[in-house]
Amino acid sequence: MKRNCLLIIIITITSLLVFIGCDNDYPESLNNDNEEYLSDPIITSISPSDSAYGGTDDRDLVVITGHNFSLKSDEIQVCFGSKYATIYENDTNRLVVELPASFLDSVKVKISVQGALNYGVYNDTIDGAVQPRHYRVLNPVVRVGEYTSDDGDAIGAIAADGNNNLYVVNAKAVDKVAPDGTITTMGEIRPESAVSAKIGPGNLLYYTNAKAYIFKTDFSSGTSVHTYKKLSNLAYDLDFDVNQNLYVVGTGNIYYVNPSTLAPTVLFTAADTTFSTVRIFDGNMYVIGKFSGEGATTAEPSFILKFAVDAANMQLGQYETLMEFNGSDYSTQSITALTFNADGKMYIGVSGGSLLSIEPSTAGSYAISDIHEVYPNVLGTEIFNLMSWGTGDFLYYYNGTTVNKLKMFEESAPYYGRQ
Repeated sequence: MKRNCLLIIIITITSLLVFIGCDNDYPESLNNDNEEYLSDPIITSISPSDSAYGGTDDRDLVVITGHNFSLKSDEIQVCFGSKYATIYENDTNRLVVELPASFLDSVKVKISVQGALNYGVYNDTIDGAVQPRHYRVLNPVVRVGEYTSDDGDAIGAIAADGNNNLYVVNAKAVDKVAPDGTITTMGEIRPESAVSAKIGPGNLLYYTNAKAYIFKTDFSSGTSVHTYKKLSNLAYDLDFDVNQNLYVVGTGNIYYVNPSTLAPTVLFTAADTTFSTVRIFDGNMYVIGKFSGEGATTAEPSFILKFAVDAANMQLGQYETLMEFNGSDYSTQSITALTFNADGKMYIGVSGGSLLSIEPSTAGSYAISDIHEVYPNVLGTEIFNLMSWGTGDFLYYYNGTTVNKLKMFEESAPYYGRQ
């Protein structure tokens, strides 16, 4: 009886040692020659073989193949360095995992199975010697340039062109950041700063400055050539339709603006509303608005209006209120940025931090109940004040301090102005 109790204690302690944490190497052997243990897990391959992104939910999953895994996910742990991976699928010979949000260039990969004495380790055989093969956990957030408000940089707007160059408006200066990181100062914009920008026809930079003006600047001659027009109210954002017609939103008004002459035409008016953000996708205009009439406070909830766009005649159809944030978890926060992926998934930034995604229904509608945080273990409460999607799968954004790019594993909806 005592012998049986001792064997139970040995097996329990062994399992606890293996499951005690990722930081440990092999536990001390408590093997009893008369006791049987589960076979140690063996890793034969990992795909991708040397690196993957961490903390990206199910967008960059890693497949581990081998032997002696477990059919029960609570009996197996996968460690990348000192952190646990999240297991999405498992059987005795295959695991599908999400890497942890712990970004290191060289980590050991280990698997422990409850009831087995030793870890399975991702190894290489070099010159006949078995050595741990190290894995790289990549960060989906990469800094762009050395811009930082801590050094006095004042980023007003960002815009990606059709060659994946990012234009950064820093106070009056405009830099072009090439995909390889090379920075070229293109010239200066006309006013003291900008609050929104898009690349438009002729690869010109179109922008607003939160005053009653719309601008465009041509840098092709080596000097900045400016054109501008005054609008009837303040202007905050702009976008192009499929025919490269320009639309501007601001205090109380939505305008069509001739991209050649910048002559404005008011298409829609709501005197007690401030429209802060606009994005045109798949024949529709999406506009972020807030009540700004008498008695309005800084905590007014945002809403999203949707207009059909008649690109042939530069007109808007009747609007529908697509989404209201009143009464939701985000009712006291402003929507700071809006964009779409190629399949119509909506992405919004909110003033309290976080990038949110909303999948469209089969009817093309969006619901607050379908909001999900993107990469919460990586981004946390990261603020997305400005967003511009490049031609690949990186979303550029400004968080109030630095300019960054975020690996999305999906491509943007078209930016019609830069085509």
